[in-house]
Amino acid sequence: MTNGAAHAAPGHLRERMNMKMTIKLPKPRNPLVAPARARVAGAHAAHNPARRTRRIEKQNLNLLLSGRKRDGGEDA
Repeated sequence: MTNGAAHAAPGHLRERMNMKMTIKLPKPRNPLVAPARARVAGAHAAHNPARRTRRIEKQNLNLLLSGRKRDGGEDA
């Protein structure tokens, strides 16, 4: 018994020892999710009083033109 084969594991065990372990992970649904979560996002120009006033006046004008608001009505 000088060939070393006597000390080796049997064939079926040798194959198991050489196998790599693979872990089945679910495929991500969207590859851009991780970078998007890493970014710090904020509101787009949330503190712009001129834009806010302009938007409110435009909404009031559209209400007047559509007939849903009377001319002398209170502002919302």
